[in-house]
Amino acid sequence: MRQKQWLQDNNYTKDDLSRIVVYTYTYRGKVIFVGRGKLKYAFFTQSFARRYPKFKEKIKDIVLSIIAIDITMAEANKMAKELRFKHKDTICKTNSHSKNAKKVKNRPAKFKEKPVYVFTRDGTYVKRCKSIGEASRQFNTSYTAVRYCAIGKHKYANSHIFSYTKECIPFIDNKQYRISIIKEKPLLKIKVK
Repeated sequence: MRQKQWLQDNNYTKDDLSRIVVYTYTYRGKVIFVGRGKLKYAFFTQSFARRYPKFKEKIKDIVLSIIAIDITMAEANKMAKELRFKHKDTICKTNSHSKNAKKVKNRPAKFKEKPVYVFTRDGTYVKRCKSIGEASRQFNTSYTAVRYCAIGKHKYANSHIFSYTKECIPFIDNKQYRISIIKEKPLLKIKVK
């Protein structure tokens, strides 16, 4: 849809592009989209076609209709909501806001939870946590502090040492020691030079 031609055909000027409107896209006499905002956004039919791919080839057949103009944004929101309810059977079903929100809730976690091993400052094994989040909640420490400690960026996090491995490197009297645990019990201390 050409903005310049549409403006001329409907007796609008470029100064009118910042006016608040409620608009619809119609295809074969059925309302398929209800929008609100500045008049210039009503011409973004290409982004509409990207959002709803089944209309990509039919973009020339879509008709823009201005329902209301020169209203406040609150009035535009209210009117758009009423129009969406009125035309709920014909409006495109892939409404990006509501459907994507549902997808996010049901989507499995992108990253696998990594176990975190917790030690006291002197290297005594405390427990194994399922993830950084669980460790931060149980030991009342910020998520970032636990993560930085686990990757080795910080030595301690709230009087505990957190590690992704079953080894801990505590600092006792400014000397470094490596402690490894097998079957969740500390077995040996090896001095690291």
